[in-house]
Amino acid sequence: MRWKAVFCICSVYIATVVGAGFATGQEIITYFLSKGSISILGVLLAAVLFGFASFSVLSRVREDSIDSFDGYLQKIMPGPLGVFTGGLTFLFLFSGFCVMISAGATILADHYGFSKFWAGSILCIVCFFIFLKKIGLIVKINGILAPIMICGIFLSCLAIIYGREEAAAAFAAFGSGGIGTFLKNNFIFSALLYVSYNLLSAVVILIPLQIYGKDRKTIIRTSCISSGILLVLLGSLWMVLKIYYGKVPLGEIPMLDVLGRMGAGIKNVYSLVLLMAIFTTAVGNGYGFTEWLCGKTRVARSIAAAILCAGAMVFNFFQFSKLVQYVYGLFGLAGLCLLICVLIDGIRFLLNKNRMMR
Repeated sequence: MRWKAVFCICSVYIATVVGAGFATGQEIITYFLSKGSISILGVLLAAVLFGFASFSVLSRVREDSIDSFDGYLQKIMPGPLGVFTGGLTFLFLFSGFCVMISAGATILADHYGFSKFWAGSILCIVCFFIFLKKIGLIVKINGILAPIMICGIFLSCLAIIYGREEAAAAFAAFGSGGIGTFLKNNFIFSALLYVSYNLLSAVVILIPLQIYGKDRKTIIRTSCISSGILLVLLGSLWMVLKIYYGKVPLGEIPMLDVLGRMGAGIKNVYSLVLLMAIFTTAVGNGYGFTEWLCGKTRVARSIAAAILCAGAMVFNFFQFSKLVQYVYGLFGLAGLCLLICVLIDGIRFLLNKNRMMR
């Protein structure tokens, strides 16, 4: 039963993090590859932070029986700062859902012949009916789709490495770098920004998952496994995109552009993986937003879901890559406050041996 709980939490957590920007490769280029070869250390740092954040959040909500995001914020940061961070987080959930819809509509339009408007409409309608249900449905959906996404991303990366053009070196040489490169590329700050904006949605979705993380061993196993899987996926994407970055044009969806050089078949298969990643993250962000809006205003869940989907249709007309670059970067900077408080709270649990033994 304990391993089933680990699977449920890991599936939802990873599926929330592995969204459009992750699976397309846009985030890897924006936050890591643009900082140079040394940014592979940023990938490692990001994976470790994701795992530790999971440990910190699940430990706190278990310790204090917290059942809401606002309640969690009150425990880890001062009141006014918690109110500000809460409002910012749910603004991000709204924006994140809109970005996912834009990304999904782009893929359906470019690769399956839909108009972007109707593609976005279909995605919003499906999400609308899911938001009318409770967290259990999301756990079931992610339990099916998350393993498929993980395998699809990893196997596609292997296919690129071994099926690339002969002229493309599999592993580009690491620069000599030194302290000057270290400071100039600033990959540590970039990794912190990347984790920060992802935590704005991941923390929200972790809190209702406390029903699965009822003991310390489950929480620790969940954190370690999540960190390991995210490290493998981030590292794999970093390596394959490093092969082509700066050598060939990489458009809005870099992974599809790279896979397209190997053939239409594998490109179409990966587009399905992307749609899964987009869908699971959209559902996670949208669920968090509707829960918050219903709790704050007491409006019906159907009305909250309708407001969210209507807003997404407006963002659907914006270019996906620009949304990732500007919207996510802004919230990443603002989310640093949440990340710092989550990490400090997690360190407290590590230092308290009595709690760790329970």
